[in-house]
Amino acid sequence: MYEGISSADLFGQGSDNSSLDISASDLINRLSFQAQQDYSSLKSIAGETGKKLSTLASTLMTDLQDRIL
Repeated sequence: MYEGISSADLFGQGSDNSSLDISASDLINRLSFQAQQDYSSLKSIAGETGKKLSTLASTLMTDLQDRIL
């Protein structure tokens, strides 16, 4: 039975995954930071949209009242 050679063995990287772990940790931290920024942006956009919809509804109600009276 033939057992293949791993790419790590082929390229002399051995089984030391410490640099890979640091890179994965760094990636997770960066993704987490970006997700927090995206969440803050979406929250801000939602707040602004709510204000605009409120103003639109108020204007619509005022216009309807003016037409009725």
